[in-house]
Amino acid sequence: MPDLLSPILPDWQTAGLIVALLLLVASAAVGQRMRTRIRRLASALDHMSQGLCMFDGSSRIVFCNKPFLRMYDLSASVAKPGCTLRALLEHRKDTGLLSLDVEQYYNEIVEGVAAGRTLKWTLPAGNGRTFYSTNQPTPDGGWVSTHEDVTDRVRLQKEHDHAADQQRRRGAIDTAIAAFRTKMETLLKTFGDSAAAMKSTAVTLSAASNTPRNARKARCARPSLSSRASVGAGERNGDN
Repeated sequence: MPDLLSPILPDWQTAGLIVALLLLVASAAVGQRMRTRIRRLASALDHMSQGLCMFDGSSRIVFCNKPFLRMYDLSASVAKPGCTLRALLEHRKDTGLLSLDVEQYYNEIVEGVAAGRTLKWTLPAGNGRTFYSTNQPTPDGGWVSTHEDVTDRVRLQKEHDHAADQQRRRGAIDTAIAAFRTKMETLLKTFGDSAAAMKSTAVTLSAASNTPRNARKARCARPSLSSRASVGAGERNGDN
């Protein structure tokens, strides 16, 4: 009896090929969605205000966004996936936007990440800008480095600190002037009281010294009873 189903049902090889094609189509669709998500994520990272650079456990760049490249005037042909941390720092030094010693900075980063510490720096750049960077270790031995231009923030903080310092100085000067004024007023009052006391004493002494003198003058100006009697008798004799 002929196999009527054989023209309709494929053999196992054909079935396997069909399944493979279906899986390929499905993976292509998934891959397309994944690639779309990756592109969207990369676009989002390229439009953030901070610079971002990710490193793996061998201290090589995994990803860095465009703000990071612009911030330090880096070449995309150098600062790219696979670039080592040392090569990146040397490139930053060549652009004139790294004020630290390359070897010292490299050792601080590597040792800090190995110890699992979050490292933070506020570094002035050669173009007059100031950058704040943070290195956050990741479980795989790498780290995520974020960078932010804080020039305006640092300037405002300096202006605020300068104004606060001037305010403290003015307060100290005003306090000193008030204390001096109080001291002078107390001193002048003491002098005034002393002068009044001295004047009162002088008046008392003057009055005391003038009393005997006035008494003597009064006695000299007042004739004695005998003298008045003699004068009176003389006048009567003259009349006779």
